[in-house]
This record gives sequence, C-alpha cells and structure tokens, in this order.
Amino acid sequence: RWADAAGRAPVVAQPPAAPSAPTRAEPPRPPRATAPAELPDVVVLPEFMRRAERRARWNRPVVKAALGVLSLLLAALLGLQVTLHFRDALAALHPPLRAPLQTLCGALDCEIHPWRRIEALSIDATSLSPVGSASYKLSLSLRNKSAVDVAAPWIELSLTDANGAPLARRVLPPDAMTPALTQMAAESEQTLSVSFSTGNQRVSGYSVNIFYP
Repeated sequence: RWADAAGRAPVVAQPPAAPSAPTRAEPPRPPRATAPAELPDVVVLPEFMRRAERRARWNRPVVKAALGVLSLLLAALLGLQVTLHFRDALAALHPPLRAPLQTLCGALDCEIHPWRRIEALSIDATSLSPVGSASYKLSLSLRNKSAVDVAAPWIELSLTDANGAPLARRVLPPDAMTPALTQMAAESEQTLSVSFSTGNQRVSGYSVNIFYP
C-alpha cells in the first residue's frame, strides 16, 4: 500500500473474482393431479315405489280436474260430429229437432236435406208408351213405405232393342220428372212421368231403377 504524489489514499489491488458456479436448471414438474369430484349417490327406488309415485301423480286434484275437463270436451266434440253426420235423419225422425239443427247448421255452414232412405221407396208400376214417331213417355208409380218424409230418388232408365241389346241409358234427377219433387211425404204414393226422344232408334224394352247419387 502506498500514497501517490498527490497525497491520495493508496489503492489496494483486488484479486480477480472467482467465477460463480453455474445455476442448475430443475426439470419441469408434472402438474399435480387433482382428486376427482365426488359424485352424489344415486338412489334407485324399487319398482313398487315408482308405481306408487306415478299413481299419486295422476291422482292429484289438479291433474284429475284437467283430465275431467278434457274428457268432457272430447265427448262434446264427438257428439257434435255424430249430430252433424246424421242431421238429415234426426230432422226427419224427430221434427222438433229441426229448428235447433238449422240453427247449428247456420253457425257451421251446413244444410239439412230430406233424408235419403232408399229402402223406404218402391216402384209399384211402370209404363212406356210411344208419343209420336220418335218420342216416348215413361210413367211410374212411386211409393214411400216409411212413416217419415224421405228424399225423392233419381230415376235410372235403360232402353233395349228387339234383340235385348242396350240402346241408351238415361239418369233423370227428381226435378226432371213431372211433378218435380224434392221429397216424398210419409206413407204416400206419387205418379211421375217424363217424355224423351230416341231419334231413329226403336225401343222394344226398358227397365227402371231408383237410387241416390
């Protein structure tokens, strides 16, 4: 140690610092596994208990009331459909029901027609006579055997020649006959007639049937 000429403090020489030991890098640690969450215990009820729960659910007052209302609505809807389907028969068999049925049809855009009951009608007699050179007149006696009014039927007229071969077939609506009818009164008989032309064909036979289209 010494002092320089300017009187400054002596400078002590320091030995070089030893190199520091290298730092050891630790390998990455795997993530710590977390314990699985505990699942709640699932309780399986016996079958008889599940059936009892279902019965109790259906027997609740609110559910029973809702089912009762639904049953009434379905019954009313079914009754309405049956009434509309048989409205013509109901009006014929029970005349006091005609006015309520007409009111109902006015609201539902339907109509009441004469009852179509072909088994109540019968043809008692028929005749086909020539009128002029190429025209004929068909007459028939129609009877309503039932105790209620029924709809007037349509007439099917089939014409044949001398060999039995068909010449023509005519379908005549009720208003084409004389008199024109829409229905036949209960237990009544009516004579109907119609005239028609066959051109140059000569008619030798015929058959008459009644039907509803």
